[in-house]
Amino acid sequence: MASDKKIRANRENGRKGKGPTSPDGKAWSRRNALKSGLFSKELVVAAAGEKQEDYDAILLALERQFSGQDVLSDFILNRATKIMWSLQRVSRYETAEIQRQCNTARYRRSLDKAAEVDALKARFLWDFGQLCNSAPRSTDRVTFSASLDNIRRQLEQTSNGLEFLLEQLIDIEKEIERDGCLSPWTADLLFHVCGVADEHSKFGLALNQFAVAERERFKDDKEADKTKFEQNKRFFLTMLKYKTAATRARKKLIENLESSEEEDYLAGLVMPPADVLEKIHRVEAALWRDFFRCADRLHDTLYGTDR
Repeated sequence: MASDKKIRANRENGRKGKGPTSPDGKAWSRRNALKSGLFSKELVVAAAGEKQEDYDAILLALERQFSGQDVLSDFILNRATKIMWSLQRVSRYETAEIQRQCNTARYRRSLDKAAEVDALKARFLWDFGQLCNSAPRSTDRVTFSASLDNIRRQLEQTSNGLEFLLEQLIDIEKEIERDGCLSPWTADLLFHVCGVADEHSKFGLALNQFAVAERERFKDDKEADKTKFEQNKRFFLTMLKYKTAATRARKKLIENLESSEEEDYLAGLVMPPADVLEKIHRVEAALWRDFFRCADRLHDTLYGTDR
């Protein structure tokens, strides 16, 4: 049995702990009276990005506004909190559904565009290979040349297509830096990458013809003056770098255009499919009905039935 001194000490310590005194503390303590699991943390789905503190904030805000007097009013407040939380979840679900639809459309659109460009690149390389293998005066050369020009124009309409043409120009630059001139195969490639009517291709072919002739001149003469050859090489590289820069600038413009077109396209997808939208509205309407019934009960509990 405890001594009289121990009992007096326990009584003194008990008088010191008077429980919560602030409005927030009292609001939280009232919740302890609800022992069921209806308002446990399972209401908050962390895997969906929900946070317990957000739920608690709604409940605390309601408790501040409607200071319940008994367990029944606290029960109704908790019920109202759950309904409001569910209404927010419905809104998040609708947003997530729209985001999912937009992402799906964006990825499918990107895949379709990539497939189109890949097909154009394959046709360009195939036709160029056939052109190089055709006889010099073959009518097939005219056909393949016209086809290549048409494919190039289509490639220039997309950022991915321009990236492919840029890669060809960069490889051509590397060959000039290494050799000072282009092989017949690469010279033809330059012609069709730039375009039949492009001044860069015409100027480039003229520079290449001069470079080939100069290289033949000093091929067997190691002491020959290579000044003109080196000057021609610098001019050739300058011309190609200008063409590469212009192609990059065009690619940037096309990227901006594609981005704007994609925004306009996705703007038309802000509504979920009809069946999903119907389900969202059905759940939302049921929650609102439940919420208003809950509000009426809370009013009756706190203020009586007189309105």
